[in-house]
Amino acid sequence: MTLPESEADTPRPVHLPRPAFPIWSALTLLVLVCALLFQADPINAEFYRVPVEVSQWLGTPESLYIAAGTLLLALLVDTRRHARRKRALRAAVEQLEAENRDLWQHRRELRLQAQTYSGHADRLKRFISDKLLEYIEYDEKFLHFQSIAAEVRHNGVIAFDRVQTALAQRAGQLEGDSANTEDAMAQMRYLWDLLDLATTDNLALHIGSQQARCEERYYQQLLNPEQTEPVVTAYYPREAIWLAARPLLHESSVTPDLRAAMTSNDRTLVLETDPQIALRLAPTEQLLGKSNHLALLLDNLLKNAQFYAHKKAYRHRHNRVRLLLEEREGFVRLQVYNRGPHIPESEQARIFQLGYSTRRVREHHGKGLGLFFVQEIVRGYDGRILVHNEDNRLSTDAQDKAVWHFRFTLSNGDLVHETVQVQLEDGAPQVLASLDRDGQPQFERQQSWSLRRPVSAVEVRHETTGEAHTLVPENTDGEDHPAVLFDPIQPDLPGWVLEIHPRKRGCRIVFEPLDVRGVTFEVLLPTAESRLDSSEPDLELPDIDDEVERLNQPFAAAQPEGYR
Repeated sequence: MTLPESEADTPRPVHLPRPAFPIWSALTLLVLVCALLFQADPINAEFYRVPVEVSQWLGTPESLYIAAGTLLLALLVDTRRHARRKRALRAAVEQLEAENRDLWQHRRELRLQAQTYSGHADRLKRFISDKLLEYIEYDEKFLHFQSIAAEVRHNGVIAFDRVQTALAQRAGQLEGDSANTEDAMAQMRYLWDLLDLATTDNLALHIGSQQARCEERYYQQLLNPEQTEPVVTAYYPREAIWLAARPLLHESSVTPDLRAAMTSNDRTLVLETDPQIALRLAPTEQLLGKSNHLALLLDNLLKNAQFYAHKKAYRHRHNRVRLLLEEREGFVRLQVYNRGPHIPESEQARIFQLGYSTRRVREHHGKGLGLFFVQEIVRGYDGRILVHNEDNRLSTDAQDKAVWHFRFTLSNGDLVHETVQVQLEDGAPQVLASLDRDGQPQFERQQSWSLRRPVSAVEVRHETTGEAHTLVPENTDGEDHPAVLFDPIQPDLPGWVLEIHPRKRGCRIVFEPLDVRGVTFEVLLPTAESRLDSSEPDLELPDIDDEVERLNQPFAAAQPEGYR
């Protein structure tokens, strides 16, 4: 039994029973001895004036029997009292020994707890001291970085003016090199905006203040469209997408037609032929501010996606980084998809913290800056960023199998019908090839057909939805460059790909389901028109009080005690 701390710490007095004295047998024996003395010596009876009748009665056998019985009864009573006191004394001694043992056990437990807490306290002291050293070192590095950033900004202004002047002179001297000069000027402006953001104390507040100034100028331009000095306050998102996606595009994809389509905003642009990135850009309204800020946001998202696209576990010739642009209810919606690992819900809020990175691998350690910049830019735009874990979905009703029907139109007009059944096995899509002897399904990674004529058109229909689409393959240069057709039912994230390999006689068609498990970052930014509209939809942005409390946390520790 373990005593409570209050009872164990305060010793309780133990009451031991006293030994029982044989008083009744002693008194009876004394009376018997006196009676025998009176009988043996009559002089004593006369001296004490004992009546004659009593002295005579004491000499009778009846008196002796009564005396013996009384003595025996007194001995029994004293023996019973002694046995009871003995048992009580033994019980008290045992209780005292048990309390002694419990007390020593409690003292031992307290000593072990004290040693344990002492060890914990030492480790806590070491942890606090290490963290203090880290914070002190971080503060020193931050102050050092601020001084370096101020110097870089000062020298950057001078260098920017010189380079801008040189580029302007070059553009005047070499008229045929105007495109390269414009690209160089755009890169210099992008570098200047990066330096501007790198030297500010709070990215979100800095971009937010620029949004407010641009909103005022944009509103003035709407009220007075004939002003003589127009100021650029808004831009189309495609400008930033071109600046961020241009380094990822293959050289064969960068054509004058693509450049013109990227800079225009009158039609939807679909690019599926590039080996690294796929684009689906719909026309949108303008955004306020600088396009370089959005370019920095997309640059971080695309680089993060490209990192996983080149990993062996996620690499596939048809799985690539996907960028989607569209407008919904007054908001520009940007989606960047990659085949990286899923992000648990417990970490989806932490990935945007400064210094936190999910790239904890041997050959690469993330700095935890890219997604932090992304979140701060989104906050400056009064937008929102979401993280979605993508899984393979074969149909809209969440079934783990799907059936597609293909109808191939050959060059001579003949029709060929084929059916493909795809099923999820351990989360990955597989093609049901055949059944073995035991009736068990046999799965393969792809399915192919050989046709005697070239294919001029392909019609695909989903068995569940019944929706039909017609695809026309592009002309190819040979078997090494097949025509590639993606799933038209899910154009944003295709679930399968169809390759048409031309041959001397006919063609070979390969159907392959795509494993699209990955992560999609969704960014919602209000357009310039919606910022002027009072009926702006709610994005469920964080409470302003929580945001103010978050901004005040670095200063809370510096407040004196009792300060309010």
